[in-house]
Parts: sequence; structure tokens; C-alpha cells
Amino acid sequence: MFDSEDYWPLPNYSTGPTKHLHALGVISLNYNMFERGLVAVLEFYLDKPTAEFLFDKMSNEQRVGIIWQFAGQREKDPVVIPSYRQNREGGARP
Repeated sequence: MFDSEDYWPLPNYSTGPTKHLHALGVISLNYNMFERGLVAVLEFYLDKPTAEFLFDKMSNEQRVGIIWQFAGQREKDPVVIPSYRQNREGGARP
């Protein structure tokens, strides 16, 4: 919860308005949770150390591509990713 009486960081760091710092913290937290979710999807198809290693070395575009690649190759339930198979034949990804 936002506390308007909290004057951290002290003594005189130029950090901007407290509400802006709070907003940046929320954005950062949500982005990190989103990235962690992408790693979890990749871990569904690979072991954890391999998934984390690959994820850390890739750009966002490469991450999406490798998730599509492994899901397309290893997903057993055809309902989960029918669009992958359809788009692969058409040459495009959603």
C-alpha cells in the first residue's frame, strides 16, 4: 500500500516522486512475473536448467520462436496449440 509519509530513500537521493517510484516498481514486478511465466512454459518442454540457460541467452523474438518450436514438436494434446500447426503450414506465426 502506498504510504505518503514514507520519505525513503534518505538522505537526499534524487529519485523522483514517490508515486512514480511505486509505479516503476509495479511495472518491473509485472514484467519479471511475465518473463518467469515464459520460462515456466519452456520448462514444460525442457528440463529446468536447459530452459533457463536458453531463455537467458535469447532475445524476446527468439524466446517466442523456441517456445513455438518445442510446443509444436512435443505437445501431445492437439487442442493446446492447433494454431501452431495451421500457421506452420501457412508460414506465419500468430
